[in-house]
Amino acid sequence: MTGNKKKVFSLSAGPFRGWIFSLPGAIVGKPMRKTLCILTCAFAFISARLPAAENPPSPLIREFSVHGLDRTKPSVIEPYYLPYRGKPLSEFSRDGLIQKLRSLGIFHTVDVVPGPARNDEVVVVILVEEKWTLVPIPIGGATGGGRVYGGFMFLESNLFGYNKKMYGGGFLSTNGWKGIFGYIDPRLAGSDNMLFLGFSGGVDDMENEDPDGTVYQRYRTVGLSLRGEVFRPLGRGFSLGAGFEFQEQSLDEDYPDGLDPPRPARAAGPVLSLRYQNFFYDRILVYGLFAQARYEYKFSFDEYSLSAQYYATAFGKHRLVFRGTGIYAPDTPRILETRIAERALKTLPDDSVADSVLGGNAGLEFMASDFGWGALTFLLSYEGGLYVREKSAAEYTHGPLAGIRIYMSKLAVPAFGFDLSYSVPEGRTYLTVNVGIQM
Repeated sequence: MTGNKKKVFSLSAGPFRGWIFSLPGAIVGKPMRKTLCILTCAFAFISARLPAAENPPSPLIREFSVHGLDRTKPSVIEPYYLPYRGKPLSEFSRDGLIQKLRSLGIFHTVDVVPGPARNDEVVVVILVEEKWTLVPIPIGGATGGGRVYGGFMFLESNLFGYNKKMYGGGFLSTNGWKGIFGYIDPRLAGSDNMLFLGFSGGVDDMENEDPDGTVYQRYRTVGLSLRGEVFRPLGRGFSLGAGFEFQEQSLDEDYPDGLDPPRPARAAGPVLSLRYQNFFYDRILVYGLFAQARYEYKFSFDEYSLSAQYYATAFGKHRLVFRGTGIYAPDTPRILETRIAERALKTLPDDSVADSVLGGNAGLEFMASDFGWGALTFLLSYEGGLYVREKSAAEYTHGPLAGIRIYMSKLAVPAFGFDLSYSVPEGRTYLTVNVGIQM
């Protein structure tokens, strides 16, 4: 029996057929195998023609039960879940609702738990913990440009419990003073439209100098800025904004140290904006893209601007950070030129102005600690850019930047922090303080 072994087991297309056709030929003869083959094929054909067993129907959502609302009115979050009442649970996205509620910026924690199904119906439980939304913020410090400042701000992110945003504050510095006020309604008159109203005004001592440090211009301005804009969602993360802006900068004629002051100027006109936002909201940080294209018609001159911020997952909860800003306004009156150190570049003195600018930076934000109340992160990046002043030749700046961020998850202020930047062309270090920065 060692020279003529029969094959007892063999591989086949399926376990049932394999068991039949792997029997030795001495036990099952050819006629029998042919009959079994015909029966097996017939069984497979009939089985394929029979309807598959249907999954049990998804239970209907009978009700939503919300727990944890203290100051917040139920009408703030109802539009995000009420459309699903009475619909199958399979059409409801738990993660989608969590993202929408986190995006409001007024909840410390959010959880959604579907209950057990009874009589083909289910109750979905929404658990939230509110943030403290009225935040007083004392501010003080000094900048690399030599300015010392101090002041106070307040931020209310849930005004009267309706998720309306209001902020304001005043600042004194060695260069003058400034007051700001703003109001944001994320759902204007119960619609999906967002309203923004803003005001700022104050007095500034301006001093412009050549790269060698020679001051060629010194004057004092009295300024006022008013802006109103409504944003309407277009779908897929896009929204369109339309509004009006007024700016005025006059000169203090009694300023004793005036040196070649510019002429006063006033500008007013319509504003158009196109925004795109697609963020994933983690417990503390956000990841994704925000971009905005903006056109301002000031009758006497035009301004075009484009800005973008992208936060990508690096590893763990750390983020890769990319930012870019472009402003083109070649006919801007000198006294209304953009303060590019505030809007685009941090490797310049805080009072630097220009007609047009193109700048960007890339870096890594490293989460050092994640606490119950928030997180501490460190930011390392490199910045570079070009800018043009009064139609002169383009100048450039670049250099490294290091910063610290403190994110307060139980407060409705996104973050506190500061940045130290070093300008390679000038060999100088600058300090920037950030409050309520975009995460």
